[in-house]
Amino acid sequence: MPKIPLVALAALFAAQFAFGENLSIKPCPGRNLDRHAAICKAVKETQDAKLVFIGDSITQQWGGNPELKRGAYGLATWNKHYARHNALNLGVSSDRTENILWRLRNGALDGLAPKVFVLLAGTNNFMVYKSTPAASAEDTVSGVDAIVSLLKEKSPKSQVIVVGVLPRNFKGKDTPEQIALPGKVNALLAAKYKAAKGISYLDMTPRVTDPSGAPKKELFYDGLHLNSAGYEVWAAELNPVLAKFL
Repeated sequence: MPKIPLVALAALFAAQFAFGENLSIKPCPGRNLDRHAAICKAVKETQDAKLVFIGDSITQQWGGNPELKRGAYGLATWNKHYARHNALNLGVSSDRTENILWRLRNGALDGLAPKVFVLLAGTNNFMVYKSTPAASAEDTVSGVDAIVSLLKEKSPKSQVIVVGVLPRNFKGKDTPEQIALPGKVNALLAAKYKAAKGISYLDMTPRVTDPSGAPKKELFYDGLHLNSAGYEVWAAELNPVLAKFL
């Protein structure tokens, strides 16, 4: 049997260690630092926000505060239901749970104590970004829970509404594993938050999927992101929960 050089052994060990590491809970800067700067500015200027949305592009595309100059498919619905609560939108496109954790620890949460946080996160953890591998369902849930724990630590009296990961088949190109992951994650989230104090769980899956379990074409414009009709459905599902706390 040929000998393996020590350098190769070290690289193999490092790769194995990295594969087993849960990156979903390790705060890490994401993309779109301009958006992060706009969020931090809006947070400083809107300390009386009663409602704060947190997440990735699906949340970002609500629009609202800070302003999104294009792609704000949910803006009309936002203005109808949430603007009166001085609502903030902390969503950032492409963010994974670890990126959200970094933003919340670096200015995006400073001084906020809203009545309600609404969190939708996790779908980007299923994607491979450069050297960052796709996460398992279990690691993704750990990432979501790390965000929830941070929110409760920083603002203990705030209610946190965790929204289940939406179904996906991005542009019809997702792998079977990616298509299956939202269901696996949501089952774990439902069990984790079933009786949690100060935390509510909302799964919109029945409202946004067709009989085959795929995202409804009339609610998603690319199999991942909601269109304006999709945001109306989100509001219809969310508002009865919000009414208990706002």
